[in-house]
Amino acid sequence: MREELLWRGYSRLLKERITKPKAKGLLQPKEGFRLVKGEKGSRFTGNHTILSFLVDEKDGVIRDSKFTVFGETALIGASDIIAELVLGKNYDQAKRVSRELIDTHVRDNPKANAFPDSVISHIDLALEAMQEALSLCHDIPLEEGYVMTPIDFSHLQVGEYPPWETFTEQEKVATLNEVIERDIQPYVKLDEGGVKLKELKSSLEVVIEYEGNCTSCYSSIGSTLSAIQQILRARVHPHIIVTPSVEAWS
Repeated sequence: MREELLWRGYSRLLKERITKPKAKGLLQPKEGFRLVKGEKGSRFTGNHTILSFLVDEKDGVIRDSKFTVFGETALIGASDIIAELVLGKNYDQAKRVSRELIDTHVRDNPKANAFPDSVISHIDLALEAMQEALSLCHDIPLEEGYVMTPIDFSHLQVGEYPPWETFTEQEKVATLNEVIERDIQPYVKLDEGGVKLKELKSSLEVVIEYEGNCTSCYSSIGSTLSAIQQILRARVHPHIIVTPSVEAWS
């Protein structure tokens, strides 16, 4: 009965991930890669997950990811989403995956949660397994030129701006990319679009480039652009100005 009630509260996209997970299975060791695993929960309590990643030993990028779950449907969904979100990211970028990013990834509506509040513990369990696996990668060198985001957004509240003026240009770019990936991209993807940082012209002038459906959508120079600017102002600096790439509208 409990599982039936939970199922009604899941988003359509989450239900699809539960019934047809993309990353369920096991990974095998591969030369040139480090196989790391994170295991949390217990079969005796009814919830147990193992997340495993193949990490490139040259640059710390996660090239493959899988999971196995013994437990409730929400744990299956959360583990599968994490396995997708970390793919192609290095271990420093992957560790920034959060509850909110997991949920927004499978929302049907930007304003409606995909997971009911009652299953947050399942998301947290999967995140703990992810962090355990990533902790085994810290001695792997990252790609030359990669700049770690100088702040941890998981503890930074909206309106608590980072010390922007003290950052180097590389750190500013890394911070903007982090916010776009965490707080903007999940919503744009709901409409099969995309957005990325093209250029930081000055300390506060941000040029973005649209992808997918966003390139032909009128709101990309209207309401969507305004929303992106509001998010960057709320998370990074209150005086940021965002403009779309000229090439996209020429």
